[in-house]
Amino acid sequence: MNRIILSVCFMLLCHSISSQIVISEISYNPPESGSDSLEFVEIYNSTADAINLENYAFTEGFEYVFPNVTIASESYLVIAKNASAINNQFGVNALEWTEGALSNSGEDIQLVDDSGTVVDYVDYKPDGLWPSFDEGTNGQGATIELCNLDVNNNDGHNWEAADNDTGVSINGFVFKGTPGAANTVMCNESPPLPQLIITEIMFNSPDGALDFIEVYNAGSDTVFMNDVSYQTSFFTYTSLNGVVAPGAYFTVATDESVLEGVFGNDVESLINNQLADDGDLIQLTSISEGGALIDSVRYDSSWLEEESGVVQSVGLADLTADNNFEANWCPMQGDFTFDGNIVRANPNLTNSCYVPDLETTSLADASVVDDEGVMIMNGEYAKVEGIVYGINLRPGGLQFTIINDDNTAGLHVFSSADDFGYTVNEGDRVEITGTLNQFNGLAQIGPDNVTILTDNNDLSEPLPIFALGEETESRLLIFENASLVDPSAWTNDGPGFNVEFMNPNGTITVRIDNDTEMYDEPAPLGTYHVIGIGGQFDGDAPFLDDYQMLPRFPSDFIPVTNVEDILTEDQVHIAPNPSSGLFNVSSDLDLYAKAELIRSDGKKDIVYIENASIDIRSYSDGVYFLLCSSPDGVIIKKLIKN
Repeated sequence: MNRIILSVCFMLLCHSISSQIVISEISYNPPESGSDSLEFVEIYNSTADAINLENYAFTEGFEYVFPNVTIASESYLVIAKNASAINNQFGVNALEWTEGALSNSGEDIQLVDDSGTVVDYVDYKPDGLWPSFDEGTNGQGATIELCNLDVNNNDGHNWEAADNDTGVSINGFVFKGTPGAANTVMCNESPPLPQLIITEIMFNSPDGALDFIEVYNAGSDTVFMNDVSYQTSFFTYTSLNGVVAPGAYFTVATDESVLEGVFGNDVESLINNQLADDGDLIQLTSISEGGALIDSVRYDSSWLEEESGVVQSVGLADLTADNNFEANWCPMQGDFTFDGNIVRANPNLTNSCYVPDLETTSLADASVVDDEGVMIMNGEYAKVEGIVYGINLRPGGLQFTIINDDNTAGLHVFSSADDFGYTVNEGDRVEITGTLNQFNGLAQIGPDNVTILTDNNDLSEPLPIFALGEETESRLLIFENASLVDPSAWTNDGPGFNVEFMNPNGTITVRIDNDTEMYDEPAPLGTYHVIGIGGQFDGDAPFLDDYQMLPRFPSDFIPVTNVEDILTEDQVHIAPNPSSGLFNVSSDLDLYAKAELIRSDGKKDIVYIENASIDIRSYSDGVYFLLCSSPDGVIIKKLIKN
């Protein structure tokens, strides 16, 4: 098991994260009589960030689902059979598991996250490679502690009997351990083990005839396989021949003649031993090092979906990834036949994930949401097609929008650090494969491939709107006869900024991204038809708010009235200001009685200038903007109600 990097892969889209939670100390047989109330398991957060463990669960060894609890960075947390007993004896606060007890003869302890993915597991033993009774464990008072938190914790060589005296004596035995604190043990250094990684498994072939295990030498030294033992629940196999050079593969199979006949590769025979169809633990151990664990994988039948007439292996998508996480494995590519079946596998060759032929999903279907704004196809792998709109808002990666031919649906495209060889050009028709997802309510696709189908395609006319909503997301829009509500909000600051534009029908939020040419330009004064792409930035479900429009170019601001049509400050007077809500309005101009009052949240009300005054005494205290109009122009005045 490789604990260095975990790459979570869905089909071909990968995001690297580090291993997070480590089982670091186990008290499985304390020196008590009866109930063993001092049984506990300690976990450690190896990351630089706090982790919320809500709905994480221990599913083997004992049962426990975590409540809304957070484990701080580089900190320890104890989960115990009896939390009160742990606190009484050691002064350590612990969580109390729900059901079960740890076996004195050893067993699996498994931790999964809130999606059911295995985070960590340890298959501890009371002897063999593990700290034993003779070393003070298993009823003699010592817990077992992990020596190196960064090295495989399913290897007994990496555990020692605790040596820290807690000051607690039970039945004549000193209880040794460090519950809730850093371990104090150090393991004896052993010669480096071969860096073999289990990288491909065929476990469900007809009658096991094509079953095989492939390993890869990730080290810099040649590995002599006669020092390596293969172990499953059904067999142990040690009579291996051959050597594996650095960067090379080695495969053992149920029947080498059958496998070589199908794939044409030299393999080693497992002497008619086949793998379990429903899953098993495969271990590689070093014979010369007394059975020290080299690598292990616990595969499961759920790693493959059955397909009639197809025999398929599973392979590690990224050889640097932790091979005990299902998400890091994928069905293998291949084009072979056996006994009337299609065979997809590539033993002794570089792994290649199988990607099924995909029907093109329409942008309307890909972006559909439920009543709470949640994307229906979130997490699904899909192929979509559309015309590119706008510029790339993510230099070094990709961020743009594709829209269908009639501007009735679209989809945001986002890749943080890979452009897949594509240069964004408005008017390109592109085909994109990747994983559909949602970011702050915005439906998008995380691409793994972008293909240009045609270029210089005609763009759609923008859709006139009166307001923004789910139906305007990722479509080309136009908001007509609009004015900037507060020119001071045009800050040209940060990665982008939001401003409000208002017309007689309402107010919308306009986002100016710092990658556009509008950034660093003066605020647009006057009345404009504003064009842009519909967006959303709502951080909390339901995703039904915080819609935006994002102009692409300076030409998306089409002047309707000139700057000269904007009245000057001294042409309309408001007094007193601030006031309790009754404002006198005076002007030499013929002001229209109907005006618009804009709240700080951008919402608009119609108000009237009556008897040369505006009455908003029924409104809450705060800042408002009053849009006054006359045949000579418009002006926005700031009102302060207190």
